[in-house]
Amino acid sequence: MPLLANVAASTLAAELTTLESTLSTPKLIAARVLSGSTRSALLAQLCQLRSAVGQVQAAAQHKVDTTRAALAGARAQAEAAARQSTQGAKDVARAAKDHQRAEAKKAESKRKAEAKRKAEAKRKAEAKRKAEAKKQAVAEAKRKAEAEAAAKRAAEAKKAQVPATPRSSTPTAPRTQQPTTPNVPANPGLTYTGCRAYGPNGIWLDAKGRRFSPIPC
Repeated sequence: MPLLANVAASTLAAELTTLESTLSTPKLIAARVLSGSTRSALLAQLCQLRSAVGQVQAAAQHKVDTTRAALAGARAQAEAAARQSTQGAKDVARAAKDHQRAEAKKAESKRKAEAKRKAEAKRKAEAKRKAEAKKQAVAEAKRKAEAEAAAKRAAEAKKAQVPATPRSSTPTAPRTQQPTTPNVPANPGLTYTGCRAYGPNGIWLDAKGRRFSPIPC
């Protein structure tokens, strides 16, 4: 519509220009072809046409301005909507990332707390086990000490109650030794006792008359 209005206005303006140039031609004025009333009527018609052309041009310009303003407003609204949509998408992505980061932080805190709890439980269990082992070791040592003390007391009591008796030795039959005949001629100065002999001065000699230590056969 604005384009057609512009074309119509341009056509009218061109026709007016042609008409003005025709009316103001010196030949027509000089030849007095047109009378004064006819010329005045043509000029009045020309003014009306010029006014109509101005109105058409103003309406067309108004339509163009209105259309341009509407297009600019629509473009601004579209850009604002696009920016808002982009910003909204960014905000949504940022919120999702923040939520994910918060969830990861919460999970890490929970994991650390669980690990700390398990370590504390393990430490307490180990301390309890060591205390129980120490307690059992102390009880075992005490039991052994009491048993040893009781055994010692019983032995002392038994020793105090039973009178000491001399050790009875069973008589053993004297060992009979066969008198051995010395390999050397008998020395009339020696006294033979089995395989041993001693002289009158108390020196121990064997059957051959050799000196030896006083050890029985």
